[in-house]
Amino acid sequence: MAVREAKEECQLSSIFDARPGVKIWNEFAGRELLELALKCTRHNSCYRPTLKEVVETLERLRNGPAHVAARKAAEVSIESTAEFLRQELTCPILLEVMTDPVQAEDGFLYERSVIEEHLIRRETSPMTNLPMGTTLIASRLAINMLGHLKSLGIHEP
Repeated sequence: MAVREAKEECQLSSIFDARPGVKIWNEFAGRELLELALKCTRHNSCYRPTLKEVVETLERLRNGPAHVAARKAAEVSIESTAEFLRQELTCPILLEVMTDPVQAEDGFLYERSVIEEHLIRRETSPMTNLPMGTTLIASRLAINMLGHLKSLGIHEP
């Protein structure tokens, strides 16, 4: 269905993307944006809106209900990112978010003080129970991820 036909037949919802999580425009805002787009495509420039009118309409739409929905979607995205970071940065021994993550010879990340204490008692991996050396390497990636988690205002050690 063409855009003009959808508008004339009051079938705008048929041209909106209806996939879950994509539809953030309500029909009112969509109709207003469509009206603006159609005005901008008029053949005679005398009947096109001015740049000021376009900007005012877009500002109003940006700050309206669709903007609120988009903001909520962004908040969900931040929350899911934060949850992912928390899971990746949780020490498998301590079961808390690490503050000084290191990578052991088994390839897993641990809180430095906890893995050092473990390796004093046992020379095996806490994850695989296989023999393991005592070399620990600071994980720049995990440290950067911790910084990102802190920048989101979610984790304070």
